[in-house]
Amino acid sequence: MRFTRAGLGLWLALGAVGASISCAHVHLESQGVAVHRLGAQELPECSRVGTARVQVLAKVLFVPRSGRRVDDELTTLARNAAGNMGGDTIVAEGPVHKGKQTFGVFQCPDR
Repeated sequence: MRFTRAGLGLWLALGAVGASISCAHVHLESQGVAVHRLGAQELPECSRVGTARVQVLAKVLFVPRSGRRVDDELTTLARNAAGNMGGDTIVAEGPVHKGKQTFGVFQCPDR
């Protein structure tokens, strides 16, 4: 199979995008394992510990990433941050916007 210079460039660019997307994964750290995500209406009597502002790439080379994957990675980052702050619960304080989201971090009894 023969490629023109432009065709080869396109395949290399597509390969780079695929590699970038597959490598952009956030891992749950040990301190985030015990942190749970709840909705605002689900919070029992908890005390606020702080705020976690997290962000991930929303696009890779002008290609939007999956909304579910972005949400999962933001939640993972917020859980890690909450664990570092001594919290055990996170609650989203707004929607995802351009790969960014803010979470309230709480310490709840009986968790």
